[in-house]
Amino acid sequence: KQMDSLQDEVKAALRSTDRLKLRASSDRCGISTTTKTSTAQLRRNLQQWLEDVDGLVLPPRCSAVILRRAFTTVLCSSVALVCARRDYAVISVGTLSTSILYWRKPRRGSVERQFDRLWVLLSFLYQGRSACRELGAGRLAAYWALALITLCCYARARRLGAAGSLDASARWHSGIHLVGNVANAILYADPGLDAIDAWNRFPFLVAYWVVVAATYAIVVPDTTAPKRPKRAPRQSPRLAAAAAGLAHALAPTTRAPPRGPT
Repeated sequence: KQMDSLQDEVKAALRSTDRLKLRASSDRCGISTTTKTSTAQLRRNLQQWLEDVDGLVLPPRCSAVILRRAFTTVLCSSVALVCARRDYAVISVGTLSTSILYWRKPRRGSVERQFDRLWVLLSFLYQGRSACRELGAGRLAAYWALALITLCCYARARRLGAAGSLDASARWHSGIHLVGNVANAILYADPGLDAIDAWNRFPFLVAYWVVVAATYAIVVPDTTAPKRPKRAPRQSPRLAAAAAGLAHALAPTTRAPPRGPT
């Protein structure tokens, strides 16, 4: 619904001849413009944006924020690998994989979204049951407190999205990944882990980090705005005329040869 209203706003701006409306719609869509951007270029950018976001739940600038935060799952998955908890490692790596598959291009009603939701739900139920069985009172309280904050972030993101604040909704959705992964790390950690065992698993952890870093470089779009080329300083016409006159005055002159008798 939020994307539909934004698309309708862009289409209305394209039908109008008001340049201010075109610039305002460009700003709402995250398209960088300047005061010198031509009206034709504004129209081309908005038309291209409509083609790019057709069928998407969020515009690319918002889904890219969530996609980047999804990679914080490396925190808890690394803890699971070091502590040799294969069940938690499968859960966390699977959560990262489903997040990447969906948030790269979050299409409405896609199979990737349904699978992502199902995976997260089943993981939460499994981990909640395991937390009650494995954790002591202090760690259990910390885990459920962070889990509650994670649910609040989700509810806040949904409310902001319904109100049309897509950027704020994306930031709150990012909180789900940030806070939730800290809670998972508390669950996965083994206080009695032997240092030698942890050191022996370190090479596998480094290999995992390399794979994740390469995946990040491939799937996460570069949303940094290109730098504008520096303009040459403008020269005052009067200053240019004065400089030309000074150069002419200082230039060496050649005397004409004397005339002979006629």
